[in-house]
Amino acid sequence: MLYLENENDDYANVLASIDGFSDGLGIKDLDIDLNEVAHVLKSMRHQFPAQGGSEMASPFKKAANFLCYFVSQQPIKNPFPESSVGSILVQITNHQNSMLGLYIAFDALHEATIKRNDGDITLHNKISLSKHSYVDTVQACAVLTPSSHFHLVSVFLEQMCYRANPEASYKIAF
Repeated sequence: MLYLENENDDYANVLASIDGFSDGLGIKDLDIDLNEVAHVLKSMRHQFPAQGGSEMASPFKKAANFLCYFVSQQPIKNPFPESSVGSILVQITNHQNSMLGLYIAFDALHEATIKRNDGDITLHNKISLSKHSYVDTVQACAVLTPSSHFHLVSVFLEQMCYRANPEASYKIAF
């Protein structure tokens, strides 16, 4: 879903995800800066912050890099209405980009394949969170920047995937 060979396919996928997510919340009037969406997709590929670039990166690093750029670029300009997301989420500045970025990152990780020395593993189970954890995660992610948060977000997404897919986790080292 992300980091496809053709950047235009990424663009179409991200816009379709935004449309599907907002429709699911009953939001009809969404102010999307299409230039910012394109900028997110260009930026996330340029000087990928992991050894080997995006070609060698794990799905966790790819999703984290996308999420950090999406949230920091803020392509969704208007906050979601309280009637769609509730009184707690609407109070979080930049909640709309955090929520959408998380949705797209979680979706990109569902059915992703992890290439490991002992064989490939597919993440069959989607990340799911309690309402309390979701609100806290949206709030924590609402201030992401690629330069400061990429590595931490990558580990965070990896651990959430392993929680949902325990068979995919590496053996405990310490």
